[in-house]
Amino acid sequence: MGCHFGCDRLKKSIIWVIYFSPLDFFGGKHIIFLSIDAFKKSAQELEKIMILCPNCYAEITDATTHFCMNCKKALPLIKGCKKCHKDISFNFNYCPHCGANNQDILPPEKLEELNRIASEANKVSSEFTDPRDGRTYKTVIIGNQEWMAENLAFVVEGANPYNNSSEKATTYGLLYTWEQAKLAVPEGFRLPTREDFVELENFCQKSTGLQAGTALKSNTEHWCETGMLGTRIPGQDSFGFKALPAGSQSSLKVFNYLNNYAYFWTDEEKDQEKAYFRHLSYYNETFAELSSNKNCKFSVRAIKIK
Repeated sequence: MGCHFGCDRLKKSIIWVIYFSPLDFFGGKHIIFLSIDAFKKSAQELEKIMILCPNCYAEITDATTHFCMNCKKALPLIKGCKKCHKDISFNFNYCPHCGANNQDILPPEKLEELNRIASEANKVSSEFTDPRDGRTYKTVIIGNQEWMAENLAFVVEGANPYNNSSEKATTYGLLYTWEQAKLAVPEGFRLPTREDFVELENFCQKSTGLQAGTALKSNTEHWCETGMLGTRIPGQDSFGFKALPAGSQSSLKVFNYLNNYAYFWTDEEKDQEKAYFRHLSYYNETFAELSSNKNCKFSVRAIKIK
């Protein structure tokens, strides 16, 4: 950005500013003339910028960024003023040509969609009390499926919380080997199949426009801010699934990755030694399917039998 101050002798020495838009650095010819008051106004609006990504409608609060942190897509350099239709910097809330307010708002159809999703999620949340130990779990209907909205915590022989901490069990539930997981699921529920998770993933993406990992992860402080592989991509918890990063215990009895990753068993074997599970990470948006040794210990999210 470059500025040049000069005097207009014909207009009682009113100061004007020549503002070079971002396109000038790429060979463009977009030079905008601003009065000093308009320049100050634009600068003030730039400081308190609240614009929306044109791709995913996430709020952009950093005036210097060139990428949306939510969808990872590049942001445009310019946009057209809603009133005079002249090119202005993408980061401007007010047009320097006509002064029109160009602050972004969610399109009515997008706002309606988000409200509908939130309303439906609130209407279908419920509770289930496990008669075996009296513990009550929240459940949530997502599409045509009803899922436990908390990690299973029923005690079976060999199952344990992270670091064998009863305090961790309250928040994150227990960790189970694949065989233990099959025994721990309460009557009326079952371990999800691979197809169950595919259906969940597809519904999340089609309903929200988000990657399933982002839609399912809890938007809480339980997920770490930074780690060896990057910074946290916040979860949106679009349906109340509230996936938590309970970590795991390896087949060698080593606890790993609390606050970094969530692991959920499926009911399907890959071979005699391994079974499939789903994986969520603090640093990306995916809901990946992987396989692991059956003696590893992961969390369980049971699905209700129809």
